[in-house]
Amino acid sequence: MGRVGLCACALAMVCASGPGVAAEYDVTRLFAKGEWSVDLTYNTVEDITWCAADTENRAGQWFSIVAYDEGGAAVFLGDPQWRLSPRDIRLRLDIDYSRWDIDAEAAEESVVFFLSGAEAAPDFLVELMRGSAIAAFNDDGDQLAEFSLTGSHAAMTELIECWQRIDRRDPYAESSDPF
Repeated sequence: MGRVGLCACALAMVCASGPGVAAEYDVTRLFAKGEWSVDLTYNTVEDITWCAADTENRAGQWFSIVAYDEGGAAVFLGDPQWRLSPRDIRLRLDIDYSRWDIDAEAAEESVVFFLSGAEAAPDFLVELMRGSAIAAFNDDGDQLAEFSLTGSHAAMTELIECWQRIDRRDPYAESSDPF
C-alpha cells in the first residue's frame, strides 16, 4: 500500500464515526498515561494493522504517531475546526527548543507527514520521548496547536514495542543476501 493509501486508512480511523465503524475496525487500548494513549487497530476490511500513539489538547486538537504493519510511520496533526483543501504544506514543529521544518500533506481536518530517514525518524521520536511540550506552527509562524508530552516516553516505548509485534516486512524481500 502506498503513502496515500496509508494516509487514507489512518485518516479514516481518526475521523470516522457511525454504526459501520465498529465492524470495520477492531481497536485495543494498549496503554494510557499522562496525556498519551497507544492503541492497536486492525482494519477488518483492508487487512491492515497499525499502532497509534495519540494525545489531545484542551482545544480538541490531536497529535498522533501511526506505525503500520508494512513498516511505514506517519505523524498526524488535526483540528476539528480545520477545513483544509488537499495540498502540500510547510509545517514547523518545536519540541521544547528543537525546531523541525517539515513538508506535509493537508486534507480536511488534518495534516500528515511520513517519518523517514535513517537519522531523522529516530531523532524525532527520541525528542518526543524526552520533551515536555510540542508546538505546531504554519509557514507564517502562527502557532496552530500545542501539546503536552507528559507520558510520551512511556507511550513511544509502547508504540515501538507494538510496531515490532505487527511488522509484516520480510527482511529478505529486497535481497536474498543478508550480508
